[in-house]
Amino acid sequence: MVALLIYVGPQHPKVGVILTYIALMYRLKSTAARSSSLLIQEGLFRKAIELLKAPSLEVDGADENVNRKDIIALARGGYAETLLVQQSRKAGGERLKHWAETAWGNWWMSLGEALELSESSPKVPIIDTRKSLIIAKKG
Repeated sequence: MVALLIYVGPQHPKVGVILTYIALMYRLKSTAARSSSLLIQEGLFRKAIELLKAPSLEVDGADENVNRKDIIALARGGYAETLLVQQSRKAGGERLKHWAETAWGNWWMSLGEALELSESSPKVPIIDTRKSLIIAKKG
């Protein structure tokens, strides 16, 4: 991560891709440890969405002109799930989740499968940071 920051700079969209993956790892770790790291996850997802230069929620998620659409959808979907746990922020989480599901264009796995990381998952998302793509691998 440090090498990436030195090479491309702290505001580069590839840093957002890495932060998305780190947030997903925190989510997996908190599930395994039966703890909550919602604040850490939320902060990582928010920063990732900012660095990925995600369009506003008013822009149609299915628009083909959105760069890194699947990564943005994954980050927004993960962020939505952290908000849906909190009763006072559920409406915002629903909006984010709807946008992410509309934007998701991966043929090999659904957004729900990509967000549901566990050892028993039949498919595992692999994030190619060079091309900002999500590839599904059978587990």
